[in-house]
Amino acid sequence: MIITYVGMCAGLLLGFAAAGPLGAALGVLVGLAIGMALSGVTEAKARIPAGAVLAREEQRLLCIPKGQVATATFVRDAHTNRWLDVERCSLCEPQDQVACQKRCLLLIRDALPAQKHAAHA
Repeated sequence: MIITYVGMCAGLLLGFAAAGPLGAALGVLVGLAIGMALSGVTEAKARIPAGAVLAREEQRLLCIPKGQVATATFVRDAHTNRWLDVERCSLCEPQDQVACQKRCLLLIRDALPAQKHAAHA
């Protein structure tokens, strides 16, 4: 989230310096888009913390790159309820070696927020 705000502020300053108030407004929008893209990339590549109590949950969802419904086992931290990784996927061969970009992890984070969907270890 911080990366998004930094992108917006940088866009605001650069846009205002280059083209005044209209440039600042456009700079905020461009900075927002760049910040959100960078934030998504860094969250997707975050490692599982050492010593975390993990909870596993199986979900069915659409795999956008393959265009098929997949059954995936997601792992999350049982204390913070933050989705951490994809452990298994029915579309991968073998199922326990998920070597794709894990776009479903970003989808599941948006669809099932941790505060509204509690996990038990």
